[in-house]
Amino acid sequence: MKKTAILICITLLLFSLTACGNAQIENNSEPTTEKNNPTVEIIKETPKEEPKNEVVKSNALPAGEIYNAGDLQYHILGVRIQDNQYLTIKMEILNTTNESIMFSTMEKINLTDNNGNEVDYAIFGPKEGDVNVTILGGNKVVGEIPFEFEELKDSYILSVGEFFSNFKPAFEILNSDIDKTFEVAFESSGVTSDFSINDTIASDYLSFTITSATISPTINRDRDGKVFKGENNKAFLKVDFTIENNTSENINFLYSFFVEAFEIKGNSLDFNEYLSRLDSIVNANSSIEGFIIFDCEKDNTEFYTIITPDIRKQNNKTAVIFNAEQVDLINIK
Repeated sequence: MKKTAILICITLLLFSLTACGNAQIENNSEPTTEKNNPTVEIIKETPKEEPKNEVVKSNALPAGEIYNAGDLQYHILGVRIQDNQYLTIKMEILNTTNESIMFSTMEKINLTDNNGNEVDYAIFGPKEGDVNVTILGGNKVVGEIPFEFEELKDSYILSVGEFFSNFKPAFEILNSDIDKTFEVAFESSGVTSDFSINDTIASDYLSFTITSATISPTINRDRDGKVFKGENNKAFLKVDFTIENNTSENINFLYSFFVEAFEIKGNSLDFNEYLSRLDSIVNANSSIEGFIIFDCEKDNTEFYTIITPDIRKQNNKTAVIFNAEQVDLINIK
């Protein structure tokens, strides 16, 4: 503020001195007119035109093409509107490296409308499959990303960045793309693992063992006789666990921090928290037994989980591949 005030004072002072100098010159010289100086021209200042806003054309690809960004490749599989509130984009994302990558939508994805306004990513919005998961090397994840809008626009630009910045236009999504589906573009190299059902993933923190896995379109809850049925070709995958605490302290256990589940082709599975049963605390030097229910397609029987037995070591992840037994009915307590 002080610098600004000083600059204003200096400007006013210079203007005042200039004005005085001009007054003296005018008093000591004859007035210039067209009569005594016929070469003088009166120049009228032409008002400057305001610059026009130019439409910047995006070099984004149309939906259905493949976008490359570093170690990842992106492809849109479909676009839909949910509840007249969410623009939901189904994507497949391929990890082209040999190492696992933790994918984060907030870190890498941005959506703007045709006016350049950002559209909010709906963290808790409805979706089938989450892309915020671990993508194994040479494999892909398939899931949905919901964005919440107030008014549907003519088009959108989905941009891809890195570390919450440097976003570059990747795809242009038009209204005509809504309710379209695009063919699968990526094939996973295949998940390989030495671990399956009844094999223990051990660590100094927690140890995990999958003891069984079943899949059914129907669940019966014994305690109240309530029946749950999968809709639109959906089913329930029940995965039973034994989890052992190898430390001398109690551990708060939130299973979504330790376990991720997928269909063998890479479709991410959502936790059904309402039906899952696992204690939230694993006491010191003891173990718990329980199960996690995942929502899935009913025709699939091949699955894999990625288990992080020690969340303090995020690079220590192990895949467990298994086949689920198909049954007519799953009974839970």
